[in-house]
Amino acid sequence: MIVSKMKKLSYLFLLLSLVAGCSTVTRVFKGLSPRDQYEQKIKQAGLLETAMGRAWVEAGARALKDSLVILLPYKEEGYFFSDRAQAASYRFKAKRGEKLVVSVEKDTLARFSIFAELFSIDGGRTERVDFADEGNFIHFEHSIEKDQTFLLRLQPELLKGGYYRLVVTTAPSLHFPVKGKNASAIGSVFGDGRDGGKRRHEGVDIFARRDTPVLSASSGLVIRTGEDRLGGKIVLISNLKDLSFYYAHLDSQLVNVGTYVKEGDVIGLVGNTGNARFTPSHLHFGIYASGHGAIDPYPFIFNLQKAPADPEMSTSAVVGEFVRLQSKKAVLRHSMEKGGKIIMPLERNSVLTVYAASKNSYRVELPDGRTGFVSNAVVEKIEKPILRKNFRKEQEIVDLPEVKALRIASLSKDTDLPLYGEFNEYYLVGYKNGYGWIAK
Repeated sequence: MIVSKMKKLSYLFLLLSLVAGCSTVTRVFKGLSPRDQYEQKIKQAGLLETAMGRAWVEAGARALKDSLVILLPYKEEGYFFSDRAQAASYRFKAKRGEKLVVSVEKDTLARFSIFAELFSIDGGRTERVDFADEGNFIHFEHSIEKDQTFLLRLQPELLKGGYYRLVVTTAPSLHFPVKGKNASAIGSVFGDGRDGGKRRHEGVDIFARRDTPVLSASSGLVIRTGEDRLGGKIVLISNLKDLSFYYAHLDSQLVNVGTYVKEGDVIGLVGNTGNARFTPSHLHFGIYASGHGAIDPYPFIFNLQKAPADPEMSTSAVVGEFVRLQSKKAVLRHSMEKGGKIIMPLERNSVLTVYAASKNSYRVELPDGRTGFVSNAVVEKIEKPILRKNFRKEQEIVDLPEVKALRIASLSKDTDLPLYGEFNEYYLVGYKNGYGWIAK
């Protein structure tokens, strides 16, 4: 008995509705990420016996191996399609001391879940380090413990989709230690030479007027106060984990050893004591890590991060649609970095599908499934045909430009059809039911 595609989809929707309502499964798999729980439900419901169920699991696994490279801050507006198994993944770098901030906002009218998971990449090892609880607005923050490459994976529920907006930014993990100031007040950075190059600067200098309040960058215990030759009047605070925070050149200390302070509490006043007595008043702020000594405080307190740029082109006008290359030559890139890895060159009239838009790029997919970034300036919507062509022989119109593609229509002799683009040895043509591919 042949079951129609519509009946198959109805059956899958029924199973998925049962999966969504099975609260006992959630308890059984308590402790797993929401995506893990969902995949377990898919398996228990028997959906791995279906092509769509297997494709969903495979799409998630493939995303961990074939991610695109982005630069932070990053903003993307895109669309997940309910009739395809999709997962998007983004690779980027972050520094110790930064706080990664991820938000995913969905169309409020769309009832579907997006699973957001963060992975660290260390050599050839990929390990999940954080994930978001699902909701209409996904938001989670992750403190970076060492300079590292990360991967963010987004995947919607099976057979569900809609519009979304992704924003990935960084923020300082510590409170800025001088009241009323920001990172623009930093005048000397970690590693600068001191004493004619005999030693290096083990912190940052934040310049401010004398007696400006110095604030605790983190909650912790005051473990030392006093005065020494280099630092003058100092305060040392431990976060009771692995970091100690050093405040030097103070005009006065306002806390005592043994005091527990909260983030943002006043602990002293800016001055120029110690070896800073001949310089403008400033705070020397240093961070010391157990087993590592002094580390760069800059990423911990830098609070001048730029907001990600909005897409220059309207996503809703092109997302999910075919576009074609209008330039003579362009490239599909693996990375948004200037001079980043090129996946392949693209010829004029090459056909692409737009999945998302960022500042000045589209995240696209080629007809053969390869994905990457292309400049939005080199493509155009497929609205008018390139030309009309007479096909003198009987031919098949197929759904994909490949040998094993599915036939979707037959073409009679001497039929004129509009050509909208091409890929490899196929033309994209328009016919009564939409678009299809014909071998050249």
